[in-house]
Amino acid sequence: MGKDVEEKHQATVIAAEKGSSVPEMMALYDPIPRKAALLTGTVSSGRGKAFHHVKHSLAELEALTGVVLFPGSLNVVLDREVKLKACNAIIFDNGRRYLWEAYVEGIRIWIYRWKGTPFHIVELFSDKKLRDALGMMNGSSISIQVNEAMIDHISMKGKFVSFLLWGGRRRLFYNVTYTDSKLLKSMRLRLSDGQR
Repeated sequence: MGKDVEEKHQATVIAAEKGSSVPEMMALYDPIPRKAALLTGTVSSGRGKAFHHVKHSLAELEALTGVVLFPGSLNVVLDREVKLKACNAIIFDNGRRYLWEAYVEGIRIWIYRWKGTPFHIVELFSDKKLRDALGMMNGSSISIQVNEAMIDHISMKGKFVSFLLWGGRRRLFYNVTYTDSKLLKSMRLRLSDGQR
C-alpha cells in the first residue's frame, strides 16, 4: 500500500473511532479541499525566467512533487494581494523558493513563488503545458483553488509597501524594463516587500 493511501486509511480509522460522519471521512479522499479559497486573476505573458530559475532543482522538485514538471510556468496577475503561508509550502533551493499544491479546473498544479514575489503575482507549474490543457491565452481569466488554511494575513506594512510599489501598476511586474530597474530593485530590497 502506498504511503499516501496508508496515511488516508489510518486517518479514516481514527475519524471513524471519533464518530466522524461519512462525508467527513470521504473528504479525506477528495483531492480538492472542501474549504478552498478561490484566487482569481488574469493570465499574463512572462519573461521566460521561471523555469531557468528552477532548472537546477528539477530532481529535487520531482522528488518533492512526485511528477516531472513541464519546462515553463503559467504567469498570473491576481485580482487581489495574497500572501501564502511559508510553513505550508514545499520549500526548495536552500529556502529561497516555494511551492503550494492547488487546483485549476480539476488539474493539480503548484503555485510557485520565490522570496520577494509581489503579493499579486503567482506562477503555476504542472506536469502539463497549462496554456494548452486549459485553453488559455494572455488576458484569460483563471480561478485557482487553494486550501484556505494556506492563506496568510498581510500586515499593514505589507499592504502599504505593496500599494506603494505596485498600486495601479500591477501588470507591469512582467515588463522587463520596469522589473530590471535598479532603483525599483533597491527599493524592494530595502522595503522587504512580497512573499517571505
